[in-house]
Amino acid sequence: QVLCWCFTAMPRVVSPPELPGALEEAGQRVRDGRLVAFSTETVYGLGANALSAEACLRVFQAKQRPLTDPLICHVPTVDDAIKLLVLTEAEEAAVRKLGKRFWPGPLSIIAKARPCIPPEVTASTGFVAVRIPSNSVALALLSAAKVPVAAPSANRFGHISPTTAEHVRTEFPDQDDLWILDGGSCKVGIESTVMKLAVAEGQVTVLRLGGVTVEHLQECVRDLDPPLQAKLSSRIISQSGWKVGSAAHSQDEPSEAHSQEAPGMLLTHYSPRVPTYLLRRQSQTVPDSASTTESEPAAKRPKACSLQASDCLLIDVAGMFEDLSGSFAHCLRLCESAADMEGACSRVFATLRQAEAEAEARGCSCILVADFEVEKADQSAAVFDRLFRAASGQRRWLVEGTGGAKPRITMRDS
Repeated sequence: QVLCWCFTAMPRVVSPPELPGALEEAGQRVRDGRLVAFSTETVYGLGANALSAEACLRVFQAKQRPLTDPLICHVPTVDDAIKLLVLTEAEEAAVRKLGKRFWPGPLSIIAKARPCIPPEVTASTGFVAVRIPSNSVALALLSAAKVPVAAPSANRFGHISPTTAEHVRTEFPDQDDLWILDGGSCKVGIESTVMKLAVAEGQVTVLRLGGVTVEHLQECVRDLDPPLQAKLSSRIISQSGWKVGSAAHSQDEPSEAHSQEAPGMLLTHYSPRVPTYLLRRQSQTVPDSASTTESEPAAKRPKACSLQASDCLLIDVAGMFEDLSGSFAHCLRLCESAADMEGACSRVFATLRQAEAEAEARGCSCILVADFEVEKADQSAAVFDRLFRAASGQRRWLVEGTGGAKPRITMRDS
């Protein structure tokens, strides 16, 4: 009798006790063109040598990410960031001031890229985003790698971003050559703010909301010479229907077919495998620009025009649906109050992953997320941005039952 032992190749998770002895080898792996996932304060990144087109292509292949979606370069110092950029004297002064104020931290700055940055990193736009992460494991890896590290979130393209090493492992079970540096849970919990520097136009434009708010940026850049104005991209405002902040003019709706200025701009992003929608009560209004069911892919629509709340999983925000929480198949709460948006940031992706697992285990028809109002471009806007894109901008309405009837979910306010 012959015994056959079968082993499934998996990524190597380098645990915290192993990290000190593994970082030099991890840095060498990056220089050699291999992939290393690592913790940051925002989300886990899937890192590659940013100066190697071949290495960066491995990131796109592993994530199944379109080449039109650019990568962010991570570096350990401000001088290292400036070495990757073509800057005027005024632009360099702006980068140094922003770096002094926000780095290490969750801010990525876009400027014209030097020729050493391959077009695979920039989505052939000629511009590149750079940042210094605020995480000891990330900084140690960058120092050991001795090259800039291009790293998007370490998950399959379009899926929920990872905030633990285990999230990364489950995303790439077949990547047996992948190392994952386990630095624990991410503290900020959502991706960095991405802003584009345009000194000649007198402004910086926020293309992706994150851990640094537009207000924080404005406080910094208004003291430059010449002073700049921080604006929110009109794409973000038009997609969500907000009427907040000062908007910078933008082009048409982003699509995978066209090169993006920054990552995280596509309408469908951070999405669970279970169809997901924003939920409003029947009495709530909805922005005129909000997406409707007709524009929604057929595969993402519910099977019927009306669902019982008991067939759906709810992610509540600040107790908006607390009175009806027992009507749903299961209820998760993202935050206890609207004042806890910093905590909501740190939990939003973990909560979406928990909702996905619970909904699949319970056989729920969909995930519903409380649709809350955004009045300014602060942390609440960053949280809402992730939830809005997780739902592909699609909304459902809750119709409360009368005469003992159970609450139901409809496609429109009727």
